[in-house]
Amino acid sequence: MAYLDLELKEIEVEYIAPHVISGTERITLLLTVVRGARGKRKLLGEAFARTVYQPIIHFKVFDDTSVESLFSRFLQQLIHRGYRPIQYREKDLDDHLSSWKPCDLSSLDSTDLIRGEDATVDIGENFEDF
Repeated sequence: MAYLDLELKEIEVEYIAPHVISGTERITLLLTVVRGARGKRKLLGEAFARTVYQPIIHFKVFDDTSVESLFSRFLQQLIHRGYRPIQYREKDLDDHLSSWKPCDLSSLDSTDLIRGEDATVDIGENFEDF
């Protein structure tokens, strides 16, 4: 395995949340290198999402090879939860943000997004039932 060295500290993703009619939100994937069993190093990415109608979701992804592979896994987790990633930007170790880039979802499984678009949500705001 190659020596892991980070040049980024976080990746900010703009997305459309599940069951939201308009507008976008942002989530930040924090990057770090951790040591596992026998000193093996791997990349860890963590992010938290919270919307009005759902509890906090903790996204946690590991990868042994590259930030690109880790980011791809993170995007797949977002899609699996019904979030539609739109664009992203990276923050380097000196706190400089890159310009926004579109998220390439072509290599990811988007069936959860399609299924989610057809689903309905009952948020219990019908007070006549009480």
